[in-house]
Amino acid sequence: DWNAVAAIAYFRAFELFEDKTFFQKASQIVSFLAKERMDENGGIFHSEKIKNSKLFLFKDCAWFAKANLQAYQIRFAPEFLENAQKTAEYCLNHFWDPKNKGFWDKKSDSFDLGLLNFPLKSLPDNLLMAECLLKLSFFKKNQAYHKTAMQTFRAFLATFEDQGLQGVLFGQTAVLLRDGLTETQLVGRIGNEAKAWQF
Repeated sequence: DWNAVAAIAYFRAFELFEDKTFFQKASQIVSFLAKERMDENGGIFHSEKIKNSKLFLFKDCAWFAKANLQAYQIRFAPEFLENAQKTAEYCLNHFWDPKNKGFWDKKSDSFDLGLLNFPLKSLPDNLLMAECLLKLSFFKKNQAYHKTAMQTFRAFLATFEDQGLQGVLFGQTAVLLRDGLTETQLVGRIGNEAKAWQF
């Protein structure tokens, strides 16, 4: 997923500075991942060492889809949209929980030991894929993607609804930071003392 994150950063740099070298670098990363890390079904191998294994991580797939959609929004090259859709479909076929909704972090494997036997659902990764599905719904005119995105949000609602406004503000800040905001300030209280954090 770090390669996809790097590609997204380069795409964002291209949008900000209009330097074509950033777009070229990002495109090279995405092309490499599509050629060397994506299998025929759209799954993304975590590394070369496990390329021939059955281990695929949801996080890697979600960030790869995000990187391709970011590229498509800049240049509208069809291969970027095709990559994103293929990987999203892989996630729906292999990570989606049809009973309780949301995406598991990995496929179950008979070789899993210890805590690896317990699948998890990552909130950030699920929200990332929900964002990708909403964009695919728009670009592909496919309401099924929109429905799945809404089901993903609702799957986590019961856990976070009691946080109310604080949760919303935290989420907005997290999105700004993820999308490249370089500086922000959080203000709060520790006991009776007001505090401000700059980062």
